[in-house]
Amino acid sequence: MSGARLKSMWRSGQTSFGAWISIGDPSTTEIMAAAGFDWVLFDGEHAPIPVDRLQSLLMAFNGTPTLPVYRVAANDPVQIGQVLDIGAAGVVVPRINSLEQAQAAIAAAMYPPLGRRGVGPWRAAAYGTTFHAYLRRANEETLLMLMMESLEGIAALPEIVQLPGIDAIIVGPADLAASLGVLPDFEHPLVLEAIDRILAICEPAGMPAAVSMGNLDRLTAWRGQGANLMIVGVDSDFILAGADAALHAARSALAERYATANAAFAKDSSR
Repeated sequence: MSGARLKSMWRSGQTSFGAWISIGDPSTTEIMAAAGFDWVLFDGEHAPIPVDRLQSLLMAFNGTPTLPVYRVAANDPVQIGQVLDIGAAGVVVPRINSLEQAQAAIAAAMYPPLGRRGVGPWRAAAYGTTFHAYLRRANEETLLMLMMESLEGIAALPEIVQLPGIDAIIVGPADLAASLGVLPDFEHPLVLEAIDRILAICEPAGMPAAVSMGNLDRLTAWRGQGANLMIVGVDSDFILAGADAALHAARSALAERYATANAAFAKDSSR
């Protein structure tokens, strides 16, 4: 799937599915690339996936329809440009708290006339072999997603969603909880009310939106409010859930045998 096609899918209100990648390991990334998500989000803000490791991880997506996006550590034009130059399909920019910060993110991610991204695509332009073709389509293909994580950001959001170049808004409940003074209650009524406010601004503006965490019931409810980008989880949770389910199933299946063996052992030990 191309970035332009995914943008069209988002803008038309279709549901798409993504997940976070927090484990900077090639094998785990390759498994995620084969899972069938429409897009994945590498976490370069809170997880140990620095930009200098990203390129080798992106290679897992060669030949797959899944588009890899990277969350930068900060709204930094140098880092945003590097991430795109090495071939990420797009960037997630955290902690957008004002119209000016949103404009800065657009300027860093897009080429003129929309932005001021430095011209030097490397792996993104197949190591220079598709240089001119890449430059012609880059603004159309590059995905730019901004995170709303504070009351200041919500106040500026009605203006932000009108800016050309932004493809989606991602709500961060954890930082919203911190901003509202209710950390670590990510499902506090104040947090849920703030999420509702964000979605109520995005939907009539035609701005695609996602919530970065939530159980299936919450995601279903938010989908009904216009959040058509479904972030269904994170790779580490998938591993933990699978391991827990396998262990629970094994223990349940063998519980009687364990009980018999343990009783026999205890009887022998008491002699």
